[in-house]
This record gives sequence, C-alpha cells and structure tokens, in this order.
Amino acid sequence: MNARGGQMTYQTSVPVVTNSYASSGYGDDLTIAALWLGLAQNDSTLISQAQGYYDQYQLDTQLGDSVLNWDSVTPAIPILATQISQSYPQLGGSGWQSRAESYLDRVVSGKGAGKLTKGSNFPRSYGKVLTEPSRWTALLQRSIGLGQLEPGA
Repeated sequence: MNARGGQMTYQTSVPVVTNSYASSGYGDDLTIAALWLGLAQNDSTLISQAQGYYDQYQLDTQLGDSVLNWDSVTPAIPILATQISQSYPQLGGSGWQSRAESYLDRVVSGKGAGKLTKGSNFPRSYGKVLTEPSRWTALLQRSIGLGQLEPGA
C-alpha cells in the first residue's frame, strides 16, 4: 500500500511508465515468489504463505479469464503449485491441481482468455497431462515433433 492507501504498483513508483508498463497489482508476483522461495528453500511455511497470498488477493476469481503475460503470472501459480505438491509432497500445498486443470482445459478448449498459439494441435486432454509431472517429457517430445517447440529455444 502506498501513503494514500492505494495499491503500490510499478507505475506508482515510476510514473513515466504508466502508458507503457502499467501494472494491475503485485499479489500474483508475491504469491509465485513465495512458491519459488518455498521450493528453493524446502520450506513448507512459504508454500503455505503462497496459498494465503493467493486467497488474500483473490487470485482464484481472476484465474478463469486471465492470460499469462508480463503483467500477470496468475495462470502459472496453480500449475507451479501443483508441480511442487506432486513432486515434493513434504512441502504441502494440496488443492492446486483442480485449479490448474480447469485453467488449462479452458485454454485448450478455446473458452478462456488464454489461447493456444496459431498452429497448436494439442488435444483437450493435455490440460490434465500438464499437471502430471511424469508425463512432461512425453508431452515435450511430442510438441517438438509437431514443430510447436524448437529444441533449445
């Protein structure tokens, strides 16, 4: 919060960027930072804090109609949190998978604000595959084979 009670954003701190890089908020950044730090430090408290920030900033209400871009990492939060909870269950953080699957299913079906890039040929079921760590390698190999991803890019 700034001195006037408003939310602190990039353009509040650096007004000259308002027309170019206006920010909608920092709740998503704070949440994903807590997830990354929790993973890096093997700290379940930080993972719990991420859930708290996600709830505090009501990011779930923004998830369905958000896109992943420089201003918003909201869609990445449940995907990263699912990967963490499945790969490192000792860190906690359950309850994220259904959010990740729901978001990705909306993208794949064309019903969400996020869209697959032109030429993508991902089946609808990939929304669920993307939240299962054991299938990442197969998915990426197939994407490379379809020319949707370039190795080393």
